[in-house]
Amino acid sequence: MILFKILWNEIKKEFSNTWSYRWQWVGEFISLSVFFFFLSMLTHKAEAGIAYCVWFYSVLIIGDISGKVALEMRTGTFEQIYLSSTSIPILFLSKAITAVFRALLIMVILILFFWFFGYVNFSFFKLNIIYVILLLTPSLFGISLFVGGLTILLKDTGWLINIINNGFLFLSGIFLPLDSFPSNFQRISLLIPTTQAIKVLNLDQIFIEDCIIMLVVNFFYFGFGILCFFVFEKKAKMKGILGHY
Repeated sequence: MILFKILWNEIKKEFSNTWSYRWQWVGEFISLSVFFFFLSMLTHKAEAGIAYCVWFYSVLIIGDISGKVALEMRTGTFEQIYLSSTSIPILFLSKAITAVFRALLIMVILILFFWFFGYVNFSFFKLNIIYVILLLTPSLFGISLFVGGLTILLKDTGWLINIINNGFLFLSGIFLPLDSFPSNFQRISLLIPTTQAIKVLNLDQIFIEDCIIMLVVNFFYFGFGILCFFVFEKKAKMKGILGHY
């Protein structure tokens, strides 16, 4: 019952903040669309529009915890989270679920926007994308927890988020086939969660082997992210910089 109450409050706060910055989001949509239209000249892949939207979904999740941690630190309220009667895991779980709702809504709007301009063919829009989102989300939150933990410790991690997002964009096979990359880049690319997601997205039929590989990769990232978050958090407490920005 407590989780649902906290979740409802988080959802209201999240969408209120999103609406308050609606013109910033409009600008983001325009810049993302222009960027996509430019990059789409490099490829004739009909599914590139949907793959790009999946990448943007990953961008929204990866930067979520870091952004919220940085905001709480700037306003001086981050330490109050630890003084709450509600446990930290429940608070972060509610924030994670809220972030998924927001990211899904924005991704759907972006897909419809691309469809309106003819960059998404709904013949490629299969149920695969549902499995992709379900399998991809844990790894994205693992990465988000890793970066969020670093934000507690290092404070400024915007540069790292940009490296991760741009790396995922150009190495996930959205616009260029993976076999066009040098062998070293191909090995790195196969370790990226969005690469596995887009591979599954392009399949006519999902096989159990593909799901198992994707599950292993994603839950490795998730477990690694949780571990790193608590390690970084503990170091910040020991240094006495938990609430400093």
